[in-house]
This record gives sequence, structure tokens and C-alpha cells, in this order.
Amino acid sequence: MPADPRDEPAAEFSSPACAMHEADDAYMGYARRAELAGLLRALLGVQRLRVADNPEAARRLAMLRRHLAALDAPGSGDAPAAAGDPLAALRAMLPRIRDARLHADLRELLRWDDGA
Repeated sequence: MPADPRDEPAAEFSSPACAMHEADDAYMGYARRAELAGLLRALLGVQRLRVADNPEAARRLAMLRRHLAALDAPGSGDAPAAAGDPLAALRAMLPRIRDARLHADLRELLRWDDGA
């Protein structure tokens, strides 16, 4: 008579698929919160310079501040601004931004900048 399968120990998996939602965004290839905070700080600097030239920049400035506050990540307040050209950094990081609203807003910011 074959052994009862209920008598065998349950199989253990090293990383169950159901736990993927608990994984850090960076594990999935997305930007870390500190990276995003640094990028948003650098973009804030660029937009601050443009407020006097273009009233639309004030709206974009508010959008960037809102997203930076929404990150609310430990240590993100201390994240340094991204070095180099912030718009080039944004173009490089855009595919790694997981949050759909942030991604759409930053894509719009790039379109606005390219048209300005």
C-alpha cells in the first residue's frame, strides 16, 4: 500500500510568489525611494529657477513638492539632490519609476521641458 501523502512534510519554498508584494522596489528593478527623493530635489531646483519666467513652472513645482512629501520614506528628507543634469537623470530613471501617478507627472514634465 502506498504511503499517505499527508504524512510527508510540506515543501518549503525559498521565495513564494505570494510574498513578492513585500519585496523592496529595488529588488524588482525599480528606483529606491531615496533615489526618487534625490531626483525630485534636483528637479525642484530646476523648476525654482523657472518660476519667474513661466507661471506654469509654479504648478510643476507644487507637483514635485507633493510627490516628494508623498514618498515619506525614512531618510528621504536627507537624500541629496541627484548630481549632474536633473533632466538627463529623469530620462534615465523614468523606466524605473513604479508609481504610475509619479511616472505620468514626470513624463509630462519632460514633455513640457522639451517643448519649452
